[in-house]
Amino acid sequence: MKKIIFLVCVSFNYVMCAQNKAPINYEKAAQQYKVLLHANPHNNQIRYQYAYCLYQLEQHEQAAPLYEQLIPIFKNTDYFWYQFGTILEQLEQIPAAITAFENAIAINNHPAIYTSLSFCYLKLGNLEKARSVQALQRKILQQEQTEQVWSPDSVQKKTILIHDEAGFGDFFHWIRYAQLLHEKGARIIVSARPALIPILSLCPYIELVIANTDSTNIHNYDHEIAVGSLCTLFNTTIETAPHNTPYLYASENLIDKWKHYFKDNSAFKIGLCWHAQSYFNPATGKTTGAERNIDPRLFQALSNLPNVQLYSLQKINGCMGLPQVKDFIHFFPHDFDESEGRFMDTAAIMTQLDLIITVDTSIEHLAGALSRPVWILLSKPSDWRWFLNKTDSIWYPTVKLFKQRIKGDWTSVMHAITQELTDLLP
Repeated sequence: MKKIIFLVCVSFNYVMCAQNKAPINYEKAAQQYKVLLHANPHNNQIRYQYAYCLYQLEQHEQAAPLYEQLIPIFKNTDYFWYQFGTILEQLEQIPAAITAFENAIAINNHPAIYTSLSFCYLKLGNLEKARSVQALQRKILQQEQTEQVWSPDSVQKKTILIHDEAGFGDFFHWIRYAQLLHEKGARIIVSARPALIPILSLCPYIELVIANTDSTNIHNYDHEIAVGSLCTLFNTTIETAPHNTPYLYASENLIDKWKHYFKDNSAFKIGLCWHAQSYFNPATGKTTGAERNIDPRLFQALSNLPNVQLYSLQKINGCMGLPQVKDFIHFFPHDFDESEGRFMDTAAIMTQLDLIITVDTSIEHLAGALSRPVWILLSKPSDWRWFLNKTDSIWYPTVKLFKQRIKGDWTSVMHAITQELTDLLP
């Protein structure tokens, strides 16, 4: 008889610690537990282990009913509710996920659960509730108040230093608040990655842009803040989210260059981006972000529409090994976005395009900030900033959202895109 070793989790704290250990082959374990469960259909411990493996494999559709069945057995265990809440959140069953996370908190006031709970409220568009949950988390961690003690209403003649953080898209999204601070009388200095300096230097509301690689360039300032904290500083709600665009700008010289490039082209010109950056977590053995990517061959249906021409805005990732798409997607010269700086040609080209279609990456934030029409292809689940059940955006008036209804199903999304474009074209 084979010896069975169960991956028993004894507490939520154990689960969190276990994340730092070497990855387990959950795929192989899931196969074994599935066989065992078939032979022992009433064994709830085996049922949980099988469900837990599916949870780790992010097979949420299959895991959810198993967790549902196990509620009477594990209703008093924190890690069970946390895992179930995560599954429900990934399935975008947000009210049920909130209940699960609150059940976990009632058993174990672990601060990590509050992070997941706050993201649920963000996805619902309840930014105020999300901030209150984050405040409870800080209290548990016995942290000092991390929000700025200064108010955006008291920045007249003050110098504000804004620090770069997170991805390029995040930066493009949140830097909108610098314009609001400037309108309130503040002098704005931005410390940013060198790649962002050329395009930020075109913003009239930013007085000085300095490289974040050289701390000696930091000038005197009254207040400082990370760009991602500006939303909290302004106590933003769905109703008050700033959406005035443009707040990023293209170089006039480059606009003239690309206007000349397209001067004899009367086609309906669409810029495409199909690949976002993904990240490998060695602690879990998982890659995150790849679910946002779409096979560019799916865009071929758009090229078959009358008088449509497709152009690649893909620069860093996703351009290798795809010679077959060059039959219907035009690629710009090799020095595109290199000779003048990162995003500089892209921004100017966007002013000459009729539409940008992109996955969730920096390109849509740049297009939205330039006030260009952009259709965003969103995986399931999508980033909280796009909220649930919305086809427009509170952040960008020119954005239209196309969301997966089934995780991984880009075919139906592209069908909707093709139909929408067919209706739009003359």
